[in-house]
Amino acid sequence: MSARGAASSTSCRARGRDRPALRLGGRKIPRGVKGDRRLLAVSAWLLGLLAPCIPGAAHAEPFRSEYVADLPFAHMTTTQLRRGSRTLVYSLSIQARDGAPIEGLASAYEPLLVHAEMTKLWALMEAFLDAEGLEGADCRVQFNLNIFIIKEAQMREDARFLSYKQSANQLNYVISAFYDATPQVRGESAIILSTSVGEADTLGLAHEIAHYWFDRACIGRSKQEDSELFARKFEQYYRDQR
Repeated sequence: MSARGAASSTSCRARGRDRPALRLGGRKIPRGVKGDRRLLAVSAWLLGLLAPCIPGAAHAEPFRSEYVADLPFAHMTTTQLRRGSRTLVYSLSIQARDGAPIEGLASAYEPLLVHAEMTKLWALMEAFLDAEGLEGADCRVQFNLNIFIIKEAQMREDARFLSYKQSANQLNYVISAFYDATPQVRGESAIILSTSVGEADTLGLAHEIAHYWFDRACIGRSKQEDSELFARKFEQYYRDQR
C-alpha cells in the first residue's frame, strides 16, 4: 500500500508482508565469493571518488531532504544519464558510520548496479508512457534526483516521517520507501530507500521514481490522474516486465 500527501510534496510506500526480496538488475553476488565482493566494494568506492571528475557530474554535496537531515551520509556518486536529448542527474548517498558508508547498505546499493537499474527504469518509463497514451512532456528539465539509502531501523522510526503522516492522515502506516519533491527548493527532489531482507529495494525505487517522473513530466496537466495511482500502475508494469 502506498500513500501521497495532500500537498503533492511527498509520497511513501508502505511495507507489505508479501513484498519479495529483490536484487538490483536481477543480480545477486554469491555470499561465499568474498574476493569478488571485496573487488566490487573497492570498485564502488573508486567510482565515488572519481564521480566529481566525470563531465557533467555535480561537485557539491547533494541537497538533503529534511526527512534525513539528521543522519550522516557518504556521497557515493553523482551521475548524469542521457536518453536522446534528455538528461537525468541523480546522486547516490549511503548512510555512514565513522565517515564510511555502512557496509550492508553499500553492498546492496553498489553505484554501478544502481546506474544499471536507473537506466532500465527510464527506458521502462518511456515504454509505460507510450502504453498509457501519455506524451510525458519534459516540463521540468533541471530537476535533480537525490537518492538516500538509510538503515531499516531509521526508516521505521516513528518520528522520521511524522509530519508527512500527520498531513496525509496516515499515522498507522509503516513507511518503507519515500519520495520528497522538496517544493521549498526548486530543481531538487529526493528518494529515501532502505533494504528489503538485506537486498536493494528495487520495487520501492520503481514506485518512487514514478512519482519523480509524474512531477517532472507534468503528467497531471495532460491527464487527470493522481500521482499515487500513476505510481501504482508503473509499479505493476515494472513487476510484469521482470
